[in-house]
This record gives sequence, structure tokens and C-alpha cells, in this order.
Amino acid sequence: MTQSIHTKTIPLDGVIKGKRSIELGKLLESHGGGLFKKIIVDMEEVSFIDSCGVGALLYYNGVFQKEGIELILAVPDNWLKEFITDSRLEEVITVIPANRTPS
Repeated sequence: MTQSIHTKTIPLDGVIKGKRSIELGKLLESHGGGLFKKIIVDMEEVSFIDSCGVGALLYYNGVFQKEGIELILAVPDNWLKEFITDSRLEEVITVIPANRTPS
């Protein structure tokens, strides 16, 4: 996944729950502050995410919107895409296929 000067891609992998959700929040927070116009969370290698992980994404989506930053989730076409669709998360956060970079 390529990125421009105004876009930062953050790859995630493994299980995102509990303490790892807190780490996700800290990771997202460290990329705020207007340094980038778009932050892409590459979730291609995520094997599980719980409600705490989703909560961190939703929270920082709101924070980033106030800073003029677009949070984008890059998800594979598997259980995670189905989960995001079923939970209607894509109505709040931009979702793209994991192998595509937004323009």
C-alpha cells in the first residue's frame, strides 16, 4: 500500500482486544495533531477485534474529524468486512478494500 506525504498507513495484525485495544488507541493518538490528512488503518492481518478495539477506532475517528483528519479502514474481503458491514461501522468510518489506496 503506497502513501503520500499527507497520508499515513498504520498496519495492524493479530488479535485486537483488551490491553491491545489501549495500545491501538495510543498508536492512533500518536499520529494525530494534524500531521496527516488521512490515516489508513490496514487491517489485512487482523485475526480478531473486540468491542474495545472497535471503540478505540470510533473514538479516534471523532477526534480526527475535529482535527480535519480522515480515518480510513483498509479491510480484506473476509469475516472482518462482513463484521464491519453487519455492525454498520462503515456508516461512520470510511472503509476501503485492503489492497487499494484512496486518492
